[in-house]
Amino acid sequence: MLFRSHGKTRCVELVLDAKASVDCCTGSGFTPLYLAGLQGNADIVQRLLEAQAGVNAQSNDGFTFL
Repeated sequence: MLFRSHGKTRCVELVLDAKASVDCCTGSGFTPLYLAGLQGNADIVQRLLEAQAGVNAQSNDGFTFL
């Protein structure tokens, strides 16, 4: 899911269709939802939310999507 925040909406859809975890995270604990939101990618945020991404997941520093 490393392409989640780079405007690759179709790639995200394909990965989600393959049942990838929507709550995987980087070494710093950032989730695809957090990173897509940080970069203002509303299309990907919407798709991740539809896939039940955890809005309360915390990074290693305690940051959340909300």
